[in-house]
Amino acid sequence: MSTIAKNILQRCASLGGPGLQFSRSLNANRAVVTKIGRTIYERTYPDTLMVKPDGSTIRIRYHIPRQIIKLPFDIQESSMADLKRIKALRTQREKKTDVGEDLKVKAFDPLDYLN
Repeated sequence: MSTIAKNILQRCASLGGPGLQFSRSLNANRAVVTKIGRTIYERTYPDTLMVKPDGSTIRIRYHIPRQIIKLPFDIQESSMADLKRIKALRTQREKKTDVGEDLKVKAFDPLDYLN
């Protein structure tokens, strides 16, 4: 055996034996607990809500400053009730034209408030 291999075995034995191995856990939990380790950091905006087609929301980091991102709705897998609801939401509502009558204010009469 070479001297380099003997040195490595002696160092491993002093650390706890040759069966001792060091490993990093690179999973999703590491990203939550520690910072995202990158050499180049992209500017992200943390308070973005992503709305899934089923209505659930997730907070994500997004590269464009947006408050809400809605994922597209799959028409092929939807029921007729969902299609009617979506069609009703997409149609334009009629604008009120006769607003003047609703805004007429009655003249103030202080005698109406006497006991």
